[in-house]
Amino acid sequence: MKNFTITVIHASFLEPGETPKAVAKVSTSGMDLFQATEYAYRYTNNVDGSWSMKIGEDANDDVEVLAPLIQHKGKAYGLRSTSVGDVMIVDDGEGFTDTFRVAGFGFEPCDPIDYDVVDPQTFTTTSVLA
Repeated sequence: MKNFTITVIHASFLEPGETPKAVAKVSTSGMDLFQATEYAYRYTNNVDGSWSMKIGEDANDDVEVLAPLIQHKGKAYGLRSTSVGDVMIVDDGEGFTDTFRVAGFGFEPCDPIDYDVVDPQTFTTTSVLA
């Protein structure tokens, strides 16, 4: 059992030319790799509330929201759920990192991808390869 930090990257449902974006960082403790990825998936989904707006059963202090909420006509909306095709970068803090794509059932290893990290204060992006 280990402690993992998982960066969740929304890479599905992109507009042409749009770069995947890091949307959350999930901290886990005392889990194996399978449990940690399942935990990150569960708590970046809108099941009973909003994970990114910290509403209802989806609110979790282990989840740091990295992307700004969606603004439309002066109202803030939560981020979408993590879906098939999105990517998780797993880091155990001891030198192990690996990249997984959300599959129809579970997760499959995949190559590192380019993605943006959005600064919610300035809405500027920084591209990363991981």
